[in-house]
Amino acid sequence: MIGRAHRWPLVALTILALALLLRATGQLAPFEHSVADARSRLLQREVQSDIVIVGIDARSLADLRQWPWPRRYHARLLETLAAAEPRRVFVDVDFSAHTNAEDDGLLEAALQQFEPSQIILPAFFQPDEAVAGKMVYTRPLENLRGSATLGGVNFRPDNDGLIRSMATSWAFGDETVPSAVAVLAGPDVMPTGVVPIDYSISPASLTYISYVDLLAGRIDPAALYHKTVMIGPTALELTDIKAVPVYQALPGVVVQALAAQSLREGALSETPLWIDLLALSVLTALAAAYFVRNGWRRNLLVGGAVIAALAALNVYAYSAHRIVLEFVPALLVVGGIFLAATIRSLD
Repeated sequence: MIGRAHRWPLVALTILALALLLRATGQLAPFEHSVADARSRLLQREVQSDIVIVGIDARSLADLRQWPWPRRYHARLLETLAAAEPRRVFVDVDFSAHTNAEDDGLLEAALQQFEPSQIILPAFFQPDEAVAGKMVYTRPLENLRGSATLGGVNFRPDNDGLIRSMATSWAFGDETVPSAVAVLAGPDVMPTGVVPIDYSISPASLTYISYVDLLAGRIDPAALYHKTVMIGPTALELTDIKAVPVYQALPGVVVQALAAQSLREGALSETPLWIDLLALSVLTALAAAYFVRNGWRRNLLVGGAVIAALAALNVYAYSAHRIVLEFVPALLVVGGIFLAATIRSLD
């Protein structure tokens, strides 16, 4: 008995080390993602948002009967928007190549109706078709860049292939530009690094209108006054559909909008590593000290209560303080020590 008592701290330490090893090697990431998705579904809600999505949708493609559209369409749309006096306008359309002098000139003139800080054009990496594995930095035409703010629009999928976070800035060679999301979030939001997207925000929080309706004058300009307007593809045939948690798939411009709204709600933050390690170590010590002194029935009740309390804390920290807490390592530690204590008691 004395030998087994002396071995118990080593057993608990081994369980803690195993949990930390699995965490460090990314083996727990799929389970943590499942917890995050369940939390987002539980907390799903509509929020007040001034974001208006002007969708290049299937009806717009059918009505205008061609793609890509002549730039005179985009110019006319921007002129309509300028009269409506929106807060900001993001045009998620590639203007990196010349079309014809007349249409390019009309688009340049339309952009000049806005302050450069008021209108955002995309900058992005894309594969070089001539060289396998090489990426090309793509920006709008030089004569358009002077009338707008550039915003990075690339997303990096997580290890499960889903878009779960966003970079707040992008480095393109010697040039660093903010992401379009960070610019759209507004000057009062100054996040850095990579920020998780809050998928508990429902896409129904956004307002949706069709590109062709705005172009044809069927939208009251007052509906866009002081709004954040995001123009981008939403039609399936344009293939700008992103794989995301909770909602499975969303148009890229909608993911950008949810990311911007996430920042406006308050950037989600993760606890520092040293706090995670300290909390997990304390939990391991307390669980080991309690489980070794009690029978499996009481341990099962107490262990279940501890897991429930940790789950409630996880949800509370996320919803009330915008803090993302890890859950799976704690679950592994409590479950592992309970199992070890139960086997020890049967020995």
